[in-house]
Amino acid sequence: SVAVSDPFVGHRVSISGLIARPDLNGKVGLVVDAYGESRYTVYVDSVDTPETIALRPVNLRVLNPKADAPASDPASASRRPAYEELRQVQWLPVLAAAPIEGLPWRPHSPCVASPDNTRPASDVWLVSFCAHLLDGEVSSSFVLELFGWDKPPRPALLCAQLAEVGSTYSAE
Repeated sequence: SVAVSDPFVGHRVSISGLIARPDLNGKVGLVVDAYGESRYTVYVDSVDTPETIALRPVNLRVLNPKADAPASDPASASRRPAYEELRQVQWLPVLAAAPIEGLPWRPHSPCVASPDNTRPASDVWLVSFCAHLLDGEVSSSFVLELFGWDKPPRPALLCAQLAEVGSTYSAE
């Protein structure tokens, strides 16, 4: 889990000094999570095709940190447009097949989805039929809050899941 005092998570950054991807030098992105002990996951949104990439701190410079709200406030007005775009773009890896036999499941394609249509794998029995399930775990409380995964699924998702579970049982 990333500490709230982390100097990068939740902030917009400028990218520089990349050798393998010089096309990203000078581009701007949003740091969404720490990746291991020496890298950060950056959503690069200032390119024609937005992408996420793992970068070292030496390649990141926080843009106007005084204008940014504390990292614990994902709804900050200064960052809201970037967060909204990040929530709607399909970039998260999701499960392509049911992880448990007998689980209500609708085949998903492609194998990436937007955070707005995805839930953590821990919600598997609550939303497996009507939402994508994240292929991986999230340890960042910032990311959980940003995508609304710190709250229970919407009632409509739960109702759709219950209806599908109910339809698999015959009235005997």
